[in-house]
Amino acid sequence: MSKLPATAAKPPRGTAEKVRRWAAEATPQKVMARRLGVGVATLKQWMDDDDRLRAAYDEGIEEEHQFLISALKKQIDKSPTPAIFLLKTRHGYIEGDRAEQANRVQLTFNIPAAPTREEWLQARVIESEKLPHDP
Repeated sequence: MSKLPATAAKPPRGTAEKVRRWAAEATPQKVMARRLGVGVATLKQWMDDDDRLRAAYDEGIEEEHQFLISALKKQIDKSPTPAIFLLKTRHGYIEGDRAEQANRVQLTFNIPAAPTREEWLQARVIESEKLPHDP
């Protein structure tokens, strides 16, 4: 198998089907690129430039997604842990309702550290002047 130059302008014929199959098998893009004889940047550029190649990749990812859902349904009475892990790591599933957390205000206070003994002893007290309306 001859290697393509890392800057190949267009993917070779049959690349879309290979990418779809590999994506369905959860093959990382780095491995896909190596199998095609190009760098990851070139593979990503091909997918940006070629709608058919991007669609094939997305179709493969969706095929894997459906496989995992099916596996989860078949294993639900036994142990769903492996399928849940894959759904979370590969497809962005998040446990619980995040909507209620989205409406919360979060404040962060940065409190300075306490002064050292020497800094404390050197501290100065600034007396304020009495204003005319003060008793």
